Amino acid sequence: MKKIIFATGNEHKMVEVRMILDGLGLEILSQKEAEIQADVVEDGTTFEENALIKASEIAKIAHEMPEYKDMIKAAYDKGHTIGMHTYSHDYAKVYASVDAYFQDLDQIGQMVQEEIGYVPCFIRFPGGSSNTVSKKYTAGIMSTLVQEVQNRGYQYYDWNGSSGDGSVRTTEELVAQATSFDSNNIILLCHDSHGKQTTVEALPQIIEHYQSLGYTFKALDRDSFVAHHGVNN
Repeated sequence: MKKIIFATGNEHKMVEVRMILDGLGLEILSQKEAEIQADVVEDGTTFEENALIKASEIAKIAHEMPEYKDMIKAAYDKGHTIGMHTYSHDYAKVYASVDAYFQDLDQIGQMVQEEIGYVPCFIRFPGGSSNTVSKKYTAGIMSTLVQEVQNRGYQYYDWNGSSGDGSVRTTEELVAQATSFDSNNIILLCHDSHGKQTTVEALPQIIEHYQSLGYTFKALDRDSFVAHHGVNN
């Protein structure tokens, strides 16, 4: 059963939330019920900013909980390559500076090392290397990072095919888009965050499609095809 943790201790609010989400087969927990203790400083200028600050901090703590970290080891044991994306996925934090990016990368690296015994060398930048949102925080940072991560022994990956599941799509729409590529080597972007049930439903059809065309699915290694975007910042 999927679990949603709400960044609130308001019992009346939780009653309303459970009424709204009743029947969806979800486990609904307040941060107190999830045993998350956090005194978050809400220093935003609007209710929306403060809500995002609190939710982001609770999400970060939740991802550190053993039941979530165990998924890394489970995937590794099944033969998947473990890559690192980001610890916080907070663009403002990650792209505040080059040092800030590597602090975040080191943090997720340490967590992964605890699960599989080493720090992976494969990474993907939040938003991809071609993102422009980073320009909002530090001009030119991606031009520096794409070189510096390689100097430090990492290999970054982008994608040359996308399922389109970054936005809300039906299973049929995902399958249609994800099966539209015909490159010799395809790195297909999909997401596994909350609310991506349609991605899970679409994957068997996507896999079967490419297998029927003679493609094989392989875990990434140092000899794998690498997809890089053009850097825009």
